[in-house]
Amino acid sequence: MDARSGQRGGAAYACVCACAVALTACATEDPGITPPRDRFYFPTALALDPVRPFLYVASSNADLLYNGSTLNVVDLRAIPGDPREVAAAVKAGTISCKAGTTDPSVWECPEDKLVQSDASLRIGHYPSEIRVSSDGARLFLPVRGQNYLLWASIVERGPGVLDLRCNDDPGGCRDAGAGNCAAWDCDDAHRVAWSEDRRRALPSEPFGIYLNELTAVHLSDAGVRRTCRDGALPAVPCDCGAVPRCADGQTRNCCLAASGESHVYVTHLSGGEVSLFAHDGNRVTLRDFKGGFFTGSGDIRGAFSVAAQRPGDPESPVYVSSRVDSNLASFVVADSNRIIDGPRAPIGAIAPGTDARGLAFHPGGERLYVVNRAPASLVALDMTPGEDGAPRQAPLWVAEVCSEPSVLRIAPDWARRAQGIAGAYLAYVVCFAAAEIFVVDLTLGRVVDEIIVGRGPNALVIDEPNRRAFIANFLENTVGVIDLDPARSSYHRMVLRIGNVQDLIRH
Repeated sequence: MDARSGQRGGAAYACVCACAVALTACATEDPGITPPRDRFYFPTALALDPVRPFLYVASSNADLLYNGSTLNVVDLRAIPGDPREVAAAVKAGTISCKAGTTDPSVWECPEDKLVQSDASLRIGHYPSEIRVSSDGARLFLPVRGQNYLLWASIVERGPGVLDLRCNDDPGGCRDAGAGNCAAWDCDDAHRVAWSEDRRRALPSEPFGIYLNELTAVHLSDAGVRRTCRDGALPAVPCDCGAVPRCADGQTRNCCLAASGESHVYVTHLSGGEVSLFAHDGNRVTLRDFKGGFFTGSGDIRGAFSVAAQRPGDPESPVYVSSRVDSNLASFVVADSNRIIDGPRAPIGAIAPGTDARGLAFHPGGERLYVVNRAPASLVALDMTPGEDGAPRQAPLWVAEVCSEPSVLRIAPDWARRAQGIAGAYLAYVVCFAAAEIFVVDLTLGRVVDEIIVGRGPNALVIDEPNRRAFIANFLENTVGVIDLDPARSSYHRMVLRIGNVQDLIRH
């Protein structure tokens, strides 16, 4: 069972399944109970603000108790980066927390003291993943229940005061006072479900998302394409600088200037399509979508995760996983307008396995990591060019992981780097059923640690500057804080919960 995958189990999901046959009856405009602005309810998606100490949390409203889901802004300034300082902060009254009832070593902090409720948005049901632009100005979120890509502007109203803007109301809730206001819901311009000419509707169940912020592309004397976002060292500049611009047809010793827009790639969990959106800083437009990547079973194709091999490059190969297919697929974007097939993965590249979930490229793009659910494993693929110039896509190793894995995140291995081992990385594999995160050493290809988290872990984000992570505990209604600093005794432990622990499954 995994909240993000659409696989339901138990009485809590009865209403969810009923809604699936009539999604038009589940819009946020329907009458019903308005969701609280300052509470989580089945949290399912997380994102960190890249420039400010804020966390964005989307709740899924999985049992349809409310007439919409919510997107909240959590102020992280009150949470000490060092968990050893939480007790002092509680004593000083700068944060409202108490020792956990079942585990006194894990602090529990009510979310209403940290959520900036005036900035909350009411959104459609079953949001999946959040992405935030690198300048902290825009937020993107696929919403499965109402079949659109939501986007909002992030506005800093003052020091430590944010608004999420997704309508034409310039004032927002902060100027309207308490209660509902125009800024509570997003307008049609910020819920993209059609092409600009309204001739093409977005395919059903938008799910996985990848934000590709396009930047300058440097072409070496060997014709190798590089961007400042690709993770390879030494890094290249984000602009062309003194490097000569490429002439028509030139593929070496030159630079292609950035277009000034971003691409957003979205997978579709039902039909297996991939959609291409473009964002120019002012609006988001649906440019293309394409299916036929996976064979699947019946009408279900199950496109799940999506990741670009060379971030920032508009022509980068982009890989897609499917929860019902044994192979990966790939595509490239032509002229920033069309999706065309990319290099096909050879049959058996991720075998054994028939249910691929999370994807992540190693910095530099020479390896691709794939989470399989059946059997539960993490697979490493060699993505270096073969004799024909195409990625080899050959398996390197397989590591067995915990049950029902889905989410995959990569972070530096600070312990090994402290020992002088440069370029060491760890993979964090989130397992919904096991309520655990397995930690895999990407150099050794084996599990090196296990992290116990809350029930139904469903989304993970890494806060590298503060050496911590945030985990959405879907079934207990909390967001956990995990210590990632190997210099502390709480390393690889969940040390704090934001939210009140609840059993959201109604038996």
